[in-house]
Amino acid sequence: MDKILLLQLVNDRSTLGFHLRYLYEDALGRARGSTILHGILKVLAKDPSLTITEIRAECEKS
Repeated sequence: MDKILLLQLVNDRSTLGFHLRYLYEDALGRARGSTILHGILKVLAKDPSLTITEIRAECEKS
């Protein structure tokens, strides 16, 4: 089951891949007016397990 889920995540044409891309693009669209929110989403896209403190530190770097 884990292997199937992993294959779904890395496949650009999978239903799950399309859904995740849609969610990301939708969030970016809503954040377009907010530079801070856009930066947070980019940081979380790289590593979703970060704490709030770590996200803040990453945002301050860029």
